[in-house]
Amino acid sequence: MKKSIFLILPAVMLMLASCMDSASGNGGSGSVRVVLPGSSRDVSGSDRADSYTVSLLKGGKVIESQTAVPGGAVEFDEVDAGSYTVDVEATLSGALSGVGSAEVAVTEGETASCSVLMSRVYTAAQAAEYIESLEAGSYKVIVAGAIDDAGIEGIKTALNENNNKPLVSLDLGRTTGLSSIGAAKFQNCTALSAIVLPEGIDSINESAFEGCTSLASVTIPDTVNEIGQFAFRNCSALKSIEIPRGVITIGSDSFNGCTALESITIPSGGIQVIASSVFSGCSALKSVTIPNSVTSIGDSAFENCSALESIVLPEGITEIGQSAFYKCSALKSIKIPKNVTKIEAKCFQHCYALETVEIPESVTEIGVRAFESCDALVSIAIPDSVTAIAGLAFLNCYGLESIELPGNLPEISYDTFHTCKKLKSIYIPVSVKEIGTYAFDKCDALTTVNYGGTEAEWKNITIKSNNDVLTTKVTIICSDATITP
Repeated sequence: MKKSIFLILPAVMLMLASCMDSASGNGGSGSVRVVLPGSSRDVSGSDRADSYTVSLLKGGKVIESQTAVPGGAVEFDEVDAGSYTVDVEATLSGALSGVGSAEVAVTEGETASCSVLMSRVYTAAQAAEYIESLEAGSYKVIVAGAIDDAGIEGIKTALNENNNKPLVSLDLGRTTGLSSIGAAKFQNCTALSAIVLPEGIDSINESAFEGCTSLASVTIPDTVNEIGQFAFRNCSALKSIEIPRGVITIGSDSFNGCTALESITIPSGGIQVIASSVFSGCSALKSVTIPNSVTSIGDSAFENCSALESIVLPEGITEIGQSAFYKCSALKSIKIPKNVTKIEAKCFQHCYALETVEIPESVTEIGVRAFESCDALVSIAIPDSVTAIAGLAFLNCYGLESIELPGNLPEISYDTFHTCKKLKSIYIPVSVKEIGTYAFDKCDALTTVNYGGTEAEWKNITIKSNNDVLTTKVTIICSDATITP
């Protein structure tokens, strides 16, 4: 039998609990043996552990737990081959004093070997004091026991006032007493690199982690049902986050400016609104899963998500706000849900890669600048349900070659197709009575207008200034005649 191994690092590491090799296991299964440090060993400067709890887990679920005294050992027999986790908790006078875990692979007929590196556990006050003492570097600080807002404030102050600028991964998962993470509790804590939040909290409030520019990892418990506005705004190191199923509200601007965020899954269930600007400026965001429960996408919700190539919008959505996908410059296609009635102003403005758009019969209005500068858009079918297309709607759609306007459209508004340089043909219904200023200005490739009415009806249309192409270059094909320039 090998002797137990100890590793002491002041204030941080407790000891090394060793999963040792032993004789062959038991027939068709294996085993895991954990050897614990001795009682004479000083484990944290002045403290000593007086007992240990060792647990074997598979898939996050505890299979078996055993207790042992210092210097003892525990063995888990008849363990099926596979991957497991060993968790060790050290206690002193009934209080948690250290924790550690390790992954272990069990092989049939053998005893597994692993090492569990133990970390000291702090009270809130001890954690603040320890953080204040840190030099430059990266550290993990585990806090256990009762904690309140004052304890959080103490840790925040320590993080912000340590001029050595250490990076701290803070684990609050073993604390008690908090019902929420209060407003601005960790705001602008640039030293905070990761955080595990405690079970039992129900909300992460306004600006709780706003401006934590080093925060790369957040573990949110299932008890949370609300994420407040600005909660993670400008957390520019945050790459991914798992939102628990219980969350029913995500406030506006919650993840605004999280420039490293690559993916996010919004859980199905209670979330009905994707709030305004919630993912605005998430320039690395490539994929988003939106649940069927969502009925509304707020203004600027995905504005400047320049890496977003595709997104599936559930059919239950009835509203897509202004600038919702503004400057989503990698977005290639979009299917508007069948219950949406209006494509709001600037909704897809500067979506340079947008190639295909499906507009349902429910839509009655297309807002100002809705598709401005959608350079890759070659054609678009607008259903007859649309009765209003606002000015500048297709401004600078350089790739647009053809379009058929809906049969109930009363006018073509100002600058609607201004600088659509490749527009070759267009169908204009007899319902159109007015063509606004600059509507077809600089449409240099336009050669044909297919008009739904007679020559006389065409001549009764009010054509405002800067539409010379309609009178000097384009052939107008009417129902009863062809008008040539």
